[in-house]
Amino acid sequence: MRTKLIERFSVFSKYQEGSVQLFLVYNEGNILVSKLKKSAQDEQEAKLLHQAYYSIMIEREMAIYALTYHLAKVFSIEHKGKDVNEVVKMIIQKVKEYEKVKSVGS
Repeated sequence: MRTKLIERFSVFSKYQEGSVQLFLVYNEGNILVSKLKKSAQDEQEAKLLHQAYYSIMIEREMAIYALTYHLAKVFSIEHKGKDVNEVVKMIIQKVKEYEKVKSVGS
């Protein structure tokens, strides 16, 4: 059975008076991919912001792009001005280099 990648993400939010924090989490490993803080006048506005963030990240599948740029940051890859496919290729190369170094060290 094949699972769509987008089903592996979750969106959470936390409202505190005057602001809401929005979180995008990659479910496998419970990895925080993105954190965003927005001002919100009340809980109703916080709920609307949560729905909008969910729509952008999950329904429009932007979570995949957020994960790509998160991994670029983890691997210290300069991603500005590059398209997603270029960044993914560089991530894959870094992973291969890491695995090579790891196997030599064993």
